[in-house]
Amino acid sequence: MNEYDVLIDIFRFIRDYHTGTYTLPDVCRKLIRHMQSSGYEVQTVDNNHRDYWIIRVEDQRYKIVRNKGWSSYEVIMTA
Repeated sequence: MNEYDVLIDIFRFIRDYHTGTYTLPDVCRKLIRHMQSSGYEVQTVDNNHRDYWIIRVEDQRYKIVRNKGWSSYEVIMTA
């Protein structure tokens, strides 16, 4: 799969989690387990921020973001 397919897979997974019900660390840990069970090599790159985590899937980084006032999480492909 290319990085855009992974981006869509991540988006489809996290869209089911509401920011008022699930914390960012919970969602990211569930996402990492999901991606690993799907056969991806996944690592946490940066989890020291309150409003986002950065994970690496294969060789591409993705930022999982909790935006203030939003009810859902967002994923952004980063450099």
